[in-house]
Amino acid sequence: MTTNNETSEENTTVTTESIVTNITDATSQSIFNQKSITIVESSNELEKLDKWDLRSVYVNNDGKYDYSVSKSLWVKDETYSTYDFKSAQPIQYYFDQLENWDDAIFQAQLNIYLKGYSTRLIFPTGTINISKPILGGCALALKIHEYLVSNKVETDFYDSVANTFKKYVWGQEFIGTRSCTINWTGSTIGTDVKWRDWAIFHIGCPPTHMDWMRNESISPVCDDHVKFENIHIFGNGAFIHGIFVQRQSFVKISFCQVLSCLGSGVFIDRTYDSAFEKLTVLHCGRMVGSTESEAYEKGYGIDKQLMHRYILLSRVVITVTT
Repeated sequence: MTTNNETSEENTTVTTESIVTNITDATSQSIFNQKSITIVESSNELEKLDKWDLRSVYVNNDGKYDYSVSKSLWVKDETYSTYDFKSAQPIQYYFDQLENWDDAIFQAQLNIYLKGYSTRLIFPTGTINISKPILGGCALALKIHEYLVSNKVETDFYDSVANTFKKYVWGQEFIGTRSCTINWTGSTIGTDVKWRDWAIFHIGCPPTHMDWMRNESISPVCDDHVKFENIHIFGNGAFIHGIFVQRQSFVKISFCQVLSCLGSGVFIDRTYDSAFEKLTVLHCGRMVGSTESEAYEKGYGIDKQLMHRYILLSRVVITVTT
């Protein structure tokens, strides 16, 4: 049995995910329907829906509502009450619908272009397991372009004559909420080199287009800015960089930790006027296997530690504060 993309409840059009099931009896189908995701266009439509305790419904551009039998009303989930999606996007909102962090993050990024939503992405408290890099710059532009083409969406997103993408997508802010950890799970620890040339946060040209990375004259221009705040980035000892930022006008990293990446903790290339504030990088690159105390005992000063854990290429002005 297949649920319909659009169904009608008391003359209200609602949208659910299209899911193929093997359900054959009405009772099981009813239980399944109660667990399906329902999306409506406005909160005024909630009263027209069937009601049961703790039924969850998403209202577009508003948030999630849960029905309370004891209160006989729909109660808005305050998790999203402070977001209007034009000023910030909560990644948790998309995860609740898609149940996959990689898909949730990309959906938020896609909505920057499709719906004009905010480039400020808010990550929730807790551990966020990802198996694909979080993209920005040309890498994100290319992924969005490929998605639009594969879904036969006709847009002016990419200008093949000028070799440019829509620029307003690129200025992203990745903001963690309290103890937020981005946990890399996409590689077998210490042996898998599939993502060796990528970063957990990969803001710049994709390694699949090394010609772009090496020759900026043929690379689409995606220069803007990027900000990281209150995020723990854990590489799990995999062959991958922590943060890679290329050809951005400004990068700011505040109150972040990058841990256990066999690539560089922070890799900055051709980026101007940037600031690191309260940034900690441990067990990355050549520092893997050594603790901070061991590094000092071996006589490594701050300059040597930066060389081991950071790669800072041309045109970079970095301010590090602790």
